[in-house]
Amino acid sequence: MVKVKFTAVLLGPLGIGLASALGSINQTGTTLFGFGLANSGIREISSSLGENDSIRVSKLATTLYFSSLITGLFGMIAVVLFSSWLSIWVFGTPKYEKLISILSICIFLENLSGAQLAVLQGHRKIVALASIRLKTRFLATVLAVVYFYHWGLEGIVPAMLTTAILKWIISLFFLNKIALEPTTLRLKEFLINTRGLAKLGLALVWNTLLISLVAVITRSLVNHEGGLHSLGIYSAAYGISAMLVNFVLQAMATDYYPRLSRYSSDNKSMSQLVNEQFEIGILLALPIILFATSFSELLINILYTHEFQEAHGLLSIFIIGSFFRVLQWPLGYIALAKKKAALFAITETTFQILHLLLIYLGIKTMGIVGVAIAYPVVYLIAFPISIKIGNILIGFNFNYSTRLLLGKSILAVLILLTLSRIGNDLFSLLASLCVSTCFSIICLSELLRRLPETHPLNKLTTKIFPFLNPTTKI
Repeated sequence: MVKVKFTAVLLGPLGIGLASALGSINQTGTTLFGFGLANSGIREISSSLGENDSIRVSKLATTLYFSSLITGLFGMIAVVLFSSWLSIWVFGTPKYEKLISILSICIFLENLSGAQLAVLQGHRKIVALASIRLKTRFLATVLAVVYFYHWGLEGIVPAMLTTAILKWIISLFFLNKIALEPTTLRLKEFLINTRGLAKLGLALVWNTLLISLVAVITRSLVNHEGGLHSLGIYSAAYGISAMLVNFVLQAMATDYYPRLSRYSSDNKSMSQLVNEQFEIGILLALPIILFATSFSELLINILYTHEFQEAHGLLSIFIIGSFFRVLQWPLGYIALAKKKAALFAITETTFQILHLLLIYLGIKTMGIVGVAIAYPVVYLIAFPISIKIGNILIGFNFNYSTRLLLGKSILAVLILLTLSRIGNDLFSLLASLCVSTCFSIICLSELLRRLPETHPLNKLTTKIFPFLNPTTKI
């Protein structure tokens, strides 16, 4: 958040737009040339640990690192060769060719970091992963502010490169703390393991690549329609909504996917875990969604500047889309955990093509507001389809408590949307604050009830707020 504020103050909407476009190129390149190896590596390492096969874990870790090294080098060279074309496609001019060429180093480093983080996540080193994120973000933010202050727009790429270097070094430090079994990996084994990782990874990379491509195409469309200023406004609104829920999704993904993979042969346990994760996702994200919806204009003023006031209306729409994204998110992992790579690829491709179609129609009819509306609409469509797929694969259905919680959360969002239509006067703001607070208390109480009574969060919260005792239902 601090980095966002300084970027907005020092660079303005133009800088936010440029950083967003370059970031999308970096993300797409990292995804494309990562070949999904890191994500499939998480699953395979987690499964091997469940079988207590330490030798295979060590060989998988070695395979993952060297295969990522090779693909990262390939990606770096490819981006340099096509930098002029990328500049023209995204910005409509070749003048950003040099920046994109330098950016290719980030793709190489991100591949190496991805392999290291995958080994840590496969071992469920939750604290280490959180520490890596915090340390990287803090150091990268401090240095980025220095770059932006001294170099302005020219500091954007150095800031991105610094972030990639820091992530690689810090994740390598934590990786070296894992005692992997000493082993020898022959070339034939390396190729066999790489092929195994790539088989599932290709499905994963296809989905992630589509998401990245949609992001690049969207930013290209917005830039061509309204310039970098409009792109900055769009990126500000979308960036806040993504930031608000991404930390929830990342925290859950760190532990959820490996656990779900371990139960891949037990449909009943998988269904129970999906229900639990669905509830946890709502309980963590709903208070954020409610308060952000109520005070979206204030968020814009705090995180950005008065130059970004146009983003207020877009942010409200993106926040609602983020709510439906949280609902759909746990269901998407079912196909992956069951190794239904083709089904996963087909469904996600359909969703992303639909999203891109809605974005194109939206921007041509309503401008960037239409782009924002496409976001909640695509997740509204994807949600029931994902439920049906889960039902076919593992017999998944929402249990009673999950349905009840879902009903409460939808009711809360509908109430706030109704209040927001009344206006921005003091009454509607106070009413929104009351609704958000009440439902947040309910969420906190329900979350505590799902944790052991001996959990530190339970002890701390019930000591400060006795009425939130986890044995009490709200």
